[in-house]
Amino acid sequence: MKKLILTTFSFCLLLFAGCNPDDDEFNLTSVRYGERVSLGQGYAQSYVEMTGTRLTGLGIAVSESAMNSLPDEMQVLILPLPELTPNMPTKLVMVDYYPAGHEPDGIYDVPHFDFHFYTITNQERMAILPENEEELNNFPDPAFLPEDYVQAGAVPFMGMHWVDSTSPELNGEPFTHTYIYGSYNGRIIFQEPMVATSFFTEGVDVTAPIKQPQRWDPSGLYPTSYSVYHDTRNDLYKIELNEFRQR
Repeated sequence: MKKLILTTFSFCLLLFAGCNPDDDEFNLTSVRYGERVSLGQGYAQSYVEMTGTRLTGLGIAVSESAMNSLPDEMQVLILPLPELTPNMPTKLVMVDYYPAGHEPDGIYDVPHFDFHFYTITNQERMAILPENEEELNNFPDPAFLPEDYVQAGAVPFMGMHWVDSTSPELNGEPFTHTYIYGSYNGRIIFQEPMVATSFFTEGVDVTAPIKQPQRWDPSGLYPTSYSVYHDTRNDLYKIELNEFRQR
């Protein structure tokens, strides 16, 4: 019996030794959700997807009940990040819902969501005041913005917005989804997928590449794609940043 136990133990050691702890096949993938925040008759919440200790997804989930009962007034939600999530590239997750859209007219004036992923705290965001013109107009080095991105205007309590000039909605097509970068006082402080409400509810499932700048802060993790989809198993609509890379 002792020989059998030792043989089995030795086999398990050999099996473990042949597995790389960094392999996706070896590490389990888990999804952790943050605290729910009320929206309409439902809720929104942040979430992270981890494969082992590696971040593979960072997103925002909107419940079906919320999407089916969106209010008539603009909503601004601060979504707490899941607890005990180390090495997050984001300090603040914020959702803005615009029932009538916003400027410019004829482009973004349809019901839509702005999903903000900030590298600064909410306290720092609230210090971005209208009178801080010098900081708002202190642009990052062009190498820190993707090619074709152009200035799209400063917004108090958010920062300067940069939009891809080749986006379909800026070239005669209806707005469905797009990807914004934001800056303040010389550095990139947020990334922002914008998604039309109708794009969610039409049952689409899309993953799009994120245009990358020439340079990143070398200490961070950065997404290279984002997904918009309906998670029917959990009755959630999701916007997710994924395929993270270390610069």
